[in-house]
Amino acid sequence: MGEHHVRNVGVEGSNPFCSTKPKSKRGKGLRDLIGGATAVSLAGVVASAATPLVSVSPNAVNFGSSTEGSPAPTQSITITNNSGGTMNISKMTFAGALGFAIASSTCGTPIADAASCVVGLSFTPQSISASGTTINGTLTIADDVVSSPQKFVNLIGTGTAPVSNAIASYAPTPVTFAAAMGYSAQQNLTVTNTSSNPLYMSSLTLSDPSDFGIVNNGCPVTPNSLAASGSCTIALDFAPQSNETVAGSLMIADNTSSSPETVALSGATLTCPIGQPKGPTPPIVTPRLFFSGGDTQLTVTSVVPPDPNLIASNVTLLQVDSNGNNPVVLGQMYDDGTHGDAVAGDGQYTAQPTVNISSAGRIYLAVRTNYSGPPGCRQSNNNERPIDVTPPQSQFNRAQFDAENNALTAGEKFLQDDIAGGKSTAQAAQDLVNYMKANFPGVVSDAAVAGTLNDPTGVSVTFTSGRTGGFLLD
Repeated sequence: MGEHHVRNVGVEGSNPFCSTKPKSKRGKGLRDLIGGATAVSLAGVVASAATPLVSVSPNAVNFGSSTEGSPAPTQSITITNNSGGTMNISKMTFAGALGFAIASSTCGTPIADAASCVVGLSFTPQSISASGTTINGTLTIADDVVSSPQKFVNLIGTGTAPVSNAIASYAPTPVTFAAAMGYSAQQNLTVTNTSSNPLYMSSLTLSDPSDFGIVNNGCPVTPNSLAASGSCTIALDFAPQSNETVAGSLMIADNTSSSPETVALSGATLTCPIGQPKGPTPPIVTPRLFFSGGDTQLTVTSVVPPDPNLIASNVTLLQVDSNGNNPVVLGQMYDDGTHGDAVAGDGQYTAQPTVNISSAGRIYLAVRTNYSGPPGCRQSNNNERPIDVTPPQSQFNRAQFDAENNALTAGEKFLQDDIAGGKSTAQAAQDLVNYMKANFPGVVSDAAVAGTLNDPTGVSVTFTSGRTGGFLLD
């Protein structure tokens, strides 16, 4: 075999790991002769074409809109070192419109391989001639990584021309609501722009939204504006939650020099002139029993306490369900000596409706009163009182039926007198049981307290005919 000769061959300006000068076999070139082949070992970094040596994210930043001279919210970019060695940021410069700047940076020290640093960028529009002006700029980032090109970040923002101060007036001030119980009629606040500049109102805030409310805002809200010399209306209401005079305010944020503007609000809770009126007594009905399937005239009386605010023509007799609901008007009640009323002006109101109930069972009657003045001083009293409706007359002895009716009517009066005399409900109920048993032999076979002895709900009566009746206790 012939002899193989190997010698160093260098090319000027080629690979930095190769030399143009011959090296000894023990030098740093690391040449080995193995089986006639030349093996060269090189130390260096191989970067994937898909991964840049230095990356910036994001490479475009939009700051949105901001008024001239007012900084927009800061935005951040992240610079990442993928070079395999330590990296230094050598310079960051801006080009384009004024207003972009570096607000903060963690890139002032060497950045290790695979590490990142963050740059905070700010945008403050300068010299905006017209609102909605688009402002563009570029951030250039230079580093010391070999073969790493400069990085560019596109910057964009929108500048809004400054708003000149307006002057606003408000009427009335303060806004005073009429005294109310539960609710007061709304009041309108008129806002007038008394300047030559547009008035921008960005928000309306109530200091006491539980008592005062904004029913309707007829004023434009930013970005819309109220033109010079223009007016608009804000509708407010008052619904007091406490028994006292209430003070509050409406705060309006706008482009006046004194923003936010404050408009005082006030209102008072109304109490009834003589307190909450007492309702009528439960109605006394005669007859207490009547037959179904035919017309029956009832005489119904109720005592209504005197009250200067009582509307006498609105004392009404109702037929209701067992819970006092679903009222059906049977007619007006009178205290003028007519319609069965015995004595005019004595406070006992009377009605004589004719009823025709188709089936046996029980119906409930109630008395409703109405008072003048604010809604909170009006009261509807549904003190229902049951009356029993029996099957057709042919099935019963008429004399027995009348005797039972008389017993119930007498028992009703006894109960009313007992309670009016100061007896407790429990004692009055027991007195009524004893009264019914003692005074109607041959008619009443039994009487008992309904509910409990300490908290009775009524008195039930069993007649010798097998029918039942009773009394409710309020």
